[in-house]
Amino acid sequence: MALIAGSIAFVGFNADNTDGLAFLAIDGITAGTTITFTDNTWNGTSFGGSESFFTWQATANVAAGSLVEVNKAVVGSPSPSLGPIGASGGRCVAFNSTSEQCSAVTGSVAAPGTFITALSNSSIGFPGTTLTGTGLTAGTDAVSLGGPGSPDVAVYNGTTSFGTDRAAALSTINNPANWLKEDGTGDQSIDSNPPTVPFLAPGNSPLAGATFSIC
Repeated sequence: MALIAGSIAFVGFNADNTDGLAFLAIDGITAGTTITFTDNTWNGTSFGGSESFFTWQATANVAAGSLVEVNKAVVGSPSPSLGPIGASGGRCVAFNSTSEQCSAVTGSVAAPGTFITALSNSSIGFPGTTLTGTGLTAGTDAVSLGGPGSPDVAVYNGTTSFGTDRAAALSTINNPANWLKEDGTGDQSIDSNPPTVPFLAPGNSPLAGATFSIC
């Protein structure tokens, strides 16, 4: 099926060290589907700035409830848990530990199609930018993690069973109160306190071994 707003939801964010993210397939993703992830600023009509992006492609059908993690997104050889990555130039994305936004879209940065989801770690929501024109709403199909503070590393830490209630899945996952967050000095992505990366590795975060029921 074609991707729509909320077809995926962010469930992990790492702005420390090599950077990365994790997302959950809310809807099934058809083999060959490509999603563009960018940390460029959306100004209401286009992506501005000179930040970067990467593309992720499903090499086979991805079932609803599947988790995908991308590590080492800041370097030229990102490591996805599922599906290949296409990088922009010598790196993919370099997330800021404050006032950052990551968007997932169909199409390209130059010509975005459908906005699927977005994440901000700013203490004031989506700063210097807007969700206007994206069709997304924070708390519904996008998540604003900040306030108080701007978390460097964060992971979803709520229920994983939603039955057939797609709307409940999205509103629960996109509620920042249901996330485990770290906002401090140093590289919190590899400290002794969860969440650490890789998010899907045993003991590193609530996502490790998690099975999501969305159908």
